[in-house]
Amino acid sequence: MTSLTKTTYQAFASARAQGNPAAIIVLPKPDSSTEIADGDFPYDLFPPASNLQETARSINLPMTAFALPLDPENDSAKAHYAVRWFNPVNEAPLCGHATLALSQHLFSTLPNAPQTLRYLTRLHGVASASLNQSPFEDAKLVGIEFPELVDLPSVAKDSKRWRELKGLFEAASGSKWEGNGEPVGVFEQDQYFLLEFSPELNLKALEFDASKLVSLFLSFKVHN
Repeated sequence: MTSLTKTTYQAFASARAQGNPAAIIVLPKPDSSTEIADGDFPYDLFPPASNLQETARSINLPMTAFALPLDPENDSAKAHYAVRWFNPVNEAPLCGHATLALSQHLFSTLPNAPQTLRYLTRLHGVASASLNQSPFEDAKLVGIEFPELVDLPSVAKDSKRWRELKGLFEAASGSKWEGNGEPVGVFEQDQYFLLEFSPELNLKALEFDASKLVSLFLSFKVHN
């Protein structure tokens, strides 16, 4: 892979040893003659995924964002960049703190950055970042807007995977999947799961031991 420049940012903090670190790599702009089919993610314009993964592994930060410049006038999504996110082990569909870091990098380095940058993602359409005046001080703040997650593949109730998650969650939380404690939706995409619970379940009252979920080797989030 061509020699690339890496920039590291500490998201959510100004001190070097604080925040959540992410590496940013802006790839060379593709040849202007290259056409992208409407609605398609330009996988072929990125370096091979194995190279991106090896780069992220060698950087060894929680996330590395690879941003490929696009021409928003020639793309139906009107995106300025196509973005892929890799941690040291695998590729992620999205990453909040790395997107924040990428946006700070672009707003700081582009000579004529627009007020809003649009990012084409692999699975979830377009995310955007805007540079706005802080209401608290004489400074600018970066705001991120992610697309709504729709049409996530569901895990069928009482399937083998559903029962596996049930056992792990009950062991990790002490809460039974019955009555209000049973999720109203269980969804899976890539290496991620999303559990949706009724508002009647008080998640704050649960003493959750995430180490009990390590066998899944995934990002586990619970929302109500």
